[in-house]
Amino acid sequence: MTSSLNVSLEDPGVQKMLGGSSLAPGNRARSLVQIAGDVPDPTGQTNHRGRMSQLSLAGGKHEVVVVYKDAFMTVDVYLLDGQAPEVHLICPRCHKASRIAGDRKAIDFEPARANPAWSDIAATGDPVLAETGRMGRLSIEPFECAWEIGGDQHVAGGVHTGVSLCRLQLAIDNSRARDA
Repeated sequence: MTSSLNVSLEDPGVQKMLGGSSLAPGNRARSLVQIAGDVPDPTGQTNHRGRMSQLSLAGGKHEVVVVYKDAFMTVDVYLLDGQAPEVHLICPRCHKASRIAGDRKAIDFEPARANPAWSDIAATGDPVLAETGRMGRLSIEPFECAWEIGGDQHVAGGVHTGVSLCRLQLAIDNSRARDA
């Protein structure tokens, strides 16, 4: 026969184990945030529940298509209140994710302006690329990719001279990337 376990949160020993007692003078109880089961998805698109269903990790994100030689790069530009713009892109040479912070490099982004490279983007005939690349004018001063080329694991104690670094230098002017 199984018996249920009851834990009294009024018990001073239990309160002490949980981080404090509201009974002790001057003792602050720890705040408790319930994560699971608190709210349904506010959009109604899923049946997920919990605090994470309310957080959008894509808040302030704008996608811009940038033309580089014969390639089209989708660049994510994050514009958050009180923050410098931040750009996330995939390096066209080493294919690794890079981040460019607006407090270190000059980033000029106009999300409501038509993309100056849209004629080249529309000429691909790809409707998804054309729709994504319709808006947004992006310019970034020259920057360099700092990733290593290849996917080999780092060898402990190995000496690196920097010759294996990607070091692709680009600048973006009016949504067109060029070698810098």
